[in-house]
Amino acid sequence: MSLEQSIEKFIKLQASENNLEYHLIVSVLFELLYEISVLEKKQVNREKILYLLKEVRSIAGQSPFINRMQTWPCGYPGDYQTIEYLIKGKNKAKQGTVEFFLEQYCLYSPAAQQHRNKVLKQSELILQLIDNQKRIKRPIKILSLACGSCPDVRLIKELIKTSLFEFTFVDYDNNALEFSKSKLTNLKNSCMFIKANVLKLPIDLMNIGPFDLIITGGLFDYLKNQQIIFILTNIWDKMLAAQGKCFFTNISYTNPERILMEYIASWLIIPRSENDIKTICSAAKIPNRCTKIYRDTTQITIMVEIEKHS
Repeated sequence: MSLEQSIEKFIKLQASENNLEYHLIVSVLFELLYEISVLEKKQVNREKILYLLKEVRSIAGQSPFINRMQTWPCGYPGDYQTIEYLIKGKNKAKQGTVEFFLEQYCLYSPAAQQHRNKVLKQSELILQLIDNQKRIKRPIKILSLACGSCPDVRLIKELIKTSLFEFTFVDYDNNALEFSKSKLTNLKNSCMFIKANVLKLPIDLMNIGPFDLIITGGLFDYLKNQQIIFILTNIWDKMLAAQGKCFFTNISYTNPERILMEYIASWLIIPRSENDIKTICSAAKIPNRCTKIYRDTTQITIMVEIEKHS
């Protein structure tokens, strides 16, 4: 079957409206994604493939979630509202339609689950520091870069005593910061919100630290190697406390949703391997013995913990 035939089959689903169900829609979607992969292997220009997919993208874009991934309403992919949508997993498309089943797949795909796994891991790392507070006898300092809507802290906010923590949240999107502030009112005396470009790392952060935990989440999915090296070098040399930890993630090359994200949506990220991560950390002068690299349960996201041993 060619891409053109797969497209025609997909479009006919929209026209029929009868007897639509999840597995039918997803099977046709997968056929389409396979044909796209075939053209990629033949080195067909991406713009040409997107042109052929114009009507498919229009149909898929009737899903509110996919529409966000296509249009970037906040001006960049993966904005805090899209991430909130993803984490909640509530399908907002019209039930029983092609777009409903497409949205259902997207919200419960491995790529969506890895993000929930990431948030949960970040929450766990914060809670693990509660016992450390008794040892160091001062408030725990936590920095979240590109914090977005702070779902990790919000998940455990009722378990956090304000006297034990000092949070610094950094994001370039002021709306994300204001949203987070409105959701963390019970921690307001322990939180500082800074609007800044994480690629410039304002000197204020150096003065606020050193930090016991620095979280960057999936930020590095969007950055070039040299940009990541710049951030990690500053974190390691100037911002991380003795025995402090930095946590970040990166989507791997084994992400099964890449073609959907790139061609049906417009959510492009930079995948990496464990060796890529090791090379970047080495360039940032971080010793191998201080780096722990593993995968989340979906096996498509690389999780990294860097600990600054005293």
